[in-house]
Amino acid sequence: MNKKPYSSERGQVLVLIVLAIVGLLGFTALAIDGSTLYSDRRFIQNAADAAALSGASAAALSLENSHVTYSQWNCGEGSMSTAASLGGVSAQNTSAANGIVLDYDISDDLGVIAQCGVDTSSGYADKYLDFHTVVTRQTQTSFLHFVYDGIAVNTVEAVARVRPRSALAYGYAVVALNPASCLGMNTGVEFHGTADTFVNGGGIFSNGCMRGVGNQQVTVTGGSIHYGANFINTGGSTINPAPTKVNFQIGPDAYAIPEPNCDPGVPMAGKYIIDAKDLGKSITTLSPPGLYCVFGDAIINGHDVVVGDAVTVVMVNGRLQIDGGATVKLSAPPVSPDPSPAIPGVVIYAPPDSNYRDINKNGIHVTGNSESYFTGTILAPALDVFMNGISRNEAYKSQIIGWNVQVGGTALTSVLFNENLLYTKPTYIELYR
Repeated sequence: MNKKPYSSERGQVLVLIVLAIVGLLGFTALAIDGSTLYSDRRFIQNAADAAALSGASAAALSLENSHVTYSQWNCGEGSMSTAASLGGVSAQNTSAANGIVLDYDISDDLGVIAQCGVDTSSGYADKYLDFHTVVTRQTQTSFLHFVYDGIAVNTVEAVARVRPRSALAYGYAVVALNPASCLGMNTGVEFHGTADTFVNGGGIFSNGCMRGVGNQQVTVTGGSIHYGANFINTGGSTINPAPTKVNFQIGPDAYAIPEPNCDPGVPMAGKYIIDAKDLGKSITTLSPPGLYCVFGDAIINGHDVVVGDAVTVVMVNGRLQIDGGATVKLSAPPVSPDPSPAIPGVVIYAPPDSNYRDINKNGIHVTGNSESYFTGTILAPALDVFMNGISRNEAYKSQIIGWNVQVGGTALTSVLFNENLLYTKPTYIELYR
């Protein structure tokens, strides 16, 4: 009887064990070298971010010291070159402290450059100075060379953006924040009356509706007239330049300011509490300079007088009505010396959290006689603002920001926009990417 040949299976398990060990070694190598690559990438990314932010910080300080503002921004100016140079040196020093040497060239993926520009893609001219850092570094691996012939390299980049000191609301002189269209009684920015309106610098902006219902000429020099929803001219208003529609709106980040502390229970040097009924009556001079918190509805009638230099008047929870014939001379505090708790550049302020349209429908109504003037930002984000003409060429050295803003009347309305007299947001930086 023939026996079948016996085929031994000895050694097959050993082959499987060897294959398993090879696989495990591969996964181990991947885990070790992958972790090393990731850790190294995270380190150089942090180094690139730190270098870019250091450069931007040094440049921002230089721009602040040179008093460069949004309206004065010019990429060809010497102050910009100085800021870029100082920022570049600071970026290099910060990077060197992390063991990475950067030159002023990113074409080799290892360096830093400063780029000044203006981005108008959103409709708003975004002026900036970027510090762009690129870092490339080889990572030493333990096992990767067994399966990969190339060099393990990480390349990262970072961009820190510097934006100049600027007035609120993108630097428009007259601003309505209401985003609604002209349906119904929505007004946004409304030109009314028979006397002319002149705005020198800054321009006019409405988040929503813009209306012409009067019979006057509106002229803006050194700025534009923009609206976000629609424009209706039902009167005989002549508006130059022609209002144009834009695809952006002014949001809270562009006009919000730090809230002043008007709590009567918190005593503070430089803060004064006023009952609105006394404003223009028993109180005619706001002195000394400081923060004046007004509670209630303030009505300043003809022949009343209110004078205040280097003051911020806060309408905490009531409206402000200045009738024709009254003499009101108010100017905001300068930036230096620090006027705290008053707000530098703000002459009249209505906090949006405590003073809003649903309660105070009449908002801020500003008139006055030929002796009156207002210097500084008038900021009432949640109130309607009525700007009636004052027969004085420089009556409003102001920026006027309200929910709805009506401009005009029977006397000349002249708004002179000067960043040096207004509230400005300091130069600031962000890690752009």
